[in-house]
Amino acid sequence: MFKSIGINIIMKNKDLYDQLDVAPDATDEEIKAAYKKKSSKLHPDKQNGDESKFKEMKLAYEVLKDPDSREYYDKHGDVKGNQPNPEQQAISKILSYVNAWLLSGNPNSDLIEFVKNKLLNENLSIAGHIEKATESKKKIEKIKDRITCKKDNFILGFFNANIRDINKHIKSGEEQIDVLVNAIEMMDDFSWEMIEEMNSYVTINTATGTSWG
Repeated sequence: MFKSIGINIIMKNKDLYDQLDVAPDATDEEIKAAYKKKSSKLHPDKQNGDESKFKEMKLAYEVLKDPDSREYYDKHGDVKGNQPNPEQQAISKILSYVNAWLLSGNPNSDLIEFVKNKLLNENLSIAGHIEKATESKKKIEKIKDRITCKKDNFILGFFNANIRDINKHIKSGEEQIDVLVNAIEMMDDFSWEMIEEMNSYVTINTATGTSWG
């Protein structure tokens, strides 16, 4: 468990990858090697060590060495821990569509049906994106190992970076679908009473001359 307060301080000042002098697409091995290298220079017990910089660098490593916290950082630019829980996310999604219904200019339409349809359509859209991303990943995986290089195989590195990005995209989409499914289930608890809008009319009683409108 890393110290979130310390991490938040770092986040305001410097990118976590910069703390370790590695690229955002660095492998786990490269991150670990960079940490060891910088530790040997910055550790307080070392000559010319810097305790403050060492702590910042160590906190950054705590985030980047963990796949889940690193993925969250890459996606949000922040440290995992402050995100709303799944139920809060579902409620927020529902209310965003309730607001859209209010702005639609048709307050007599079925609110519940409107929200459900929006949730279902978004679910289908994300599922479609995931399917396309998965197909792209399969294509890259089929070709990436066909290329060899006597020196640094940076093309292979490019393919691997693309696969990592696609995996993040897929996982993000799956998380969004979980939120949408939860929101749809929540909407099953609601019902909507339709009120028929009466047409404007005027009736005149010919006997009395009285009119109703």
